[in-house]
Amino acid sequence: MRGLHDLADLLFGFDYFISYAHADGRRYAAELSRRLEALGFSVFLDERVYVAGDDLHSATRRRIRMSKKLVVVVRDHALASEWVGKEVEVALARGRVPIAIDINDTLARAPADNPLRQALRDKIFIAETLDDPDGEPGDEVIMKLARSFEATRQQTLRVRALASASIVFATVALLALWQYREARTNAIEFYTLCVQTRSQVTAGIAKLQNLGRQSEFGRLVAGIAEKVAALPDPKSLECGEDPR
Repeated sequence: MRGLHDLADLLFGFDYFISYAHADGRRYAAELSRRLEALGFSVFLDERVYVAGDDLHSATRRRIRMSKKLVVVVRDHALASEWVGKEVEVALARGRVPIAIDINDTLARAPADNPLRQALRDKIFIAETLDDPDGEPGDEVIMKLARSFEATRQQTLRVRALASASIVFATVALLALWQYREARTNAIEFYTLCVQTRSQVTAGIAKLQNLGRQSEFGRLVAGIAEKVAALPDPKSLECGEDPR
């Protein structure tokens, strides 16, 4: 069943998953989603509201896993959000590198022991300065996100090209091995048949010659034997070396 889920994620995944705290406001995240979709990217924006004691919904976890990029909108409430932290954890566990949009230096000014700051330490971040923290994202932020995705796409294409080349090489190697085995099998069959034929013809000629010494009918047969004897000596038949 997990294999079917992985295949579905590969075929129907998202380019971006936007993580944010609803208490910070939804306009910035919604506009960010809209602008990225206008550029042709697929974006997942979770509208579900979690309350204290809730666990991260399994569908949300899966959508994070099936997204190529996790974008974290860092504002005051996001720093303290348990669920933003969990979304980052899921992405990191999946090998995804989160991209933090640091609104008005919120992340930079956060205490060093803040869990979200620690989780995003040494990760990619984009600084965004706004008069209205819940306003529209700037063009530079959109372009940086688009460029980061393009870099990932180029890396993915290189990996896929290498994987394709490996598959082609493996296919050619298997075909060559199959052809070798077929040729070896045919060589063994030819050698065996050649040796058997040579042995049987030699034995048959000897029997004809013996008949010629034993009876009148044998002498008649001996005439046939002489004709046969005029044929090339079966012992001269070259069967080659035993390939086994």
